[in-house]
Amino acid sequence: KMAASVFIRRAVLPSSGCCSRLLSGSFPDSERESDLSRHPSVVTLPDDLTKSILAQFSASGLKQRMLEADAKKMHDFLFSRGSELESKNPTSITKWKMTYGHREALAYLTSRGPFTYGATYRVLREISGRFPKWTPTSILDFGAGVGMTGWAVNTLWNSDPSKRVLSTIETSAEMKKLSQGLLETGGETGARIMSELFETKLELSLSNDDKISREAAGSATRALVGGHDLVVSAFTLGEINDKNMRLDIVRSLWKQTQGILVLVDVGNRWGHLVIQEAREYFRYMEEGYHFLGPCPGEGSCPRLFGDPLPCHFPVRVGLPKGLNLSPSERRTGLHSGKFSYLIVAREAKDRWNKFTTNPNNSQARIVSGISKRKGHVYMDVCSCRPGKVTEPESDDNLVFRHIVAKSAGKEAWKYAKKAKWGDKIDL
Repeated sequence: KMAASVFIRRAVLPSSGCCSRLLSGSFPDSERESDLSRHPSVVTLPDDLTKSILAQFSASGLKQRMLEADAKKMHDFLFSRGSELESKNPTSITKWKMTYGHREALAYLTSRGPFTYGATYRVLREISGRFPKWTPTSILDFGAGVGMTGWAVNTLWNSDPSKRVLSTIETSAEMKKLSQGLLETGGETGARIMSELFETKLELSLSNDDKISREAAGSATRALVGGHDLVVSAFTLGEINDKNMRLDIVRSLWKQTQGILVLVDVGNRWGHLVIQEAREYFRYMEEGYHFLGPCPGEGSCPRLFGDPLPCHFPVRVGLPKGLNLSPSERRTGLHSGKFSYLIVAREAKDRWNKFTTNPNNSQARIVSGISKRKGHVYMDVCSCRPGKVTEPESDDNLVFRHIVAKSAGKEAWKYAKKAKWGDKIDL
């Protein structure tokens, strides 16, 4: 029994094999919804944003049932690509497209607005927590949508808005109109964001099938003057069908980045694929960068090929009364979802040490929910090759089962019990 525990702790978890079958009889699968990280931190919407969203609902004149129906259709539509990949029928993905009119924009705000804010906030909070002495003064939001990035930036870096410039690029006139409405009815916070907002005057041209042209996508970012401390593209790349277009946009966004680039997308297999395309682009086509998250090193992603599970992380957003549109939201008061992301920093890691007070050299991250049994905590961890955890340049990133026993010591046991899906840990 003791020998088996030691072996499992360092066992690599393939997508389907003897090891995963061996573990399945010992404790519940860490990906089961009933064990969704047990206690992921709940993101709370700013009061001004909540009031503003409710004001937009009221101004739309739509009945509650209609808002709920539109929200469900939008949610199902945005996650349809992951289902197609899981059914091994990706051919119809090329026909997937969306044109945002007024009704669609409002449905997006209804179904995805709080989640978009929560996911973007979680990723940006990782940056602000790691580099508390770093404050971005120039931000580019590509595919701004309803403007959730601006709200998240204002929450985390609540500095003098006169010293910060937020540039946005958005193709949909209805999305921009709705974003502007949120700011105008967003009280003091909305006014702060408006004071720093610079909307790019360049409109992206759309072809007849609603695809963003490669030339327009590239010229949109190149048209901006100077680099930006922080460049964010949240839930945008996954809406573009053509891989070459997506990589052209990533290339252009990186040219505009003088600090940190953040890419966020949905947490299904499609979103994971889109994020990994960008990651592989950096590994093979760029220099002078390093990954801040979620990856423990610069090596290949162990879940890119063969693993049926995407690399994704949970977020739960607290919803006040009036924003709980689905039955589950009304029952729990929470909007739950998963997202995939990538944080890329320019230049070497040593450059960023001056912005942190407590460098965390952990080269491992929890990539699934936590399973707990009497005297043991089980977690799936992504790290460099077991036994070579201190070598971030290793090309052997792996996902393996890590077990912390109560006998490991008081501090280790205390940390393991409080650990959450997405946390970085020392092994």
